[in-house]
Amino acid sequence: MTAVSSAVMSSVLRQALCLLLLTLVAIPVVYGSELDERRTRISLEIFPRIVAVDQELRDKLSEDAKVRLVVVYSKDAVAAHRVVDSLQATVKNIGGREVEVVSQSMESVSRSGVSRPSALFLAEQIVDAEFGKLLQQAVVNHVLLFSPFAGDVERGATVGIAISARILPYFNVQMLNRSKISVNEKLLSISQRYE
Repeated sequence: MTAVSSAVMSSVLRQALCLLLLTLVAIPVVYGSELDERRTRISLEIFPRIVAVDQELRDKLSEDAKVRLVVVYSKDAVAAHRVVDSLQATVKNIGGREVEVVSQSMESVSRSGVSRPSALFLAEQIVDAEFGKLLQQAVVNHVLLFSPFAGDVERGATVGIAISARILPYFNVQMLNRSKISVNEKLLSISQRYE
């Protein structure tokens, strides 16, 4: 083999290896996104049921006596609007009260807080600094912060989902206590808990 053909072969192998590595790097991103979408779809079915077991829900109604579900987003307003549309299409009342579903950006949450929420739903994963501000709003308003994303209950979200052989609510017990939220003990006993 000549030096020229060896150099060409080496270059082709390097390019093929780079292409393979780029493909492998892209796979988890696509998979992660699909997994997040699946977790969100599942969570949208569970979220209203979790809100209904907040034993002080009647004290967390909007000014016009509705259950106000606030969908919070950072950058992806489109994802938040999909969540809002899905909830509006499927949830008409919780605990005999009419439901109002609105979205609110993290920017407005940081500026003025959350406008009288009954519960919060996180529409996208957010960075720790923003997450901390949202946790503070949940504590101040004594409301559930539901996140469908893996790892967020451990970061402090009040509730999410645990997916294994079964899908279970996943409660952060410390956050429930900090937010002064009481939920049905039977539900808590059959749920996964993060202490």
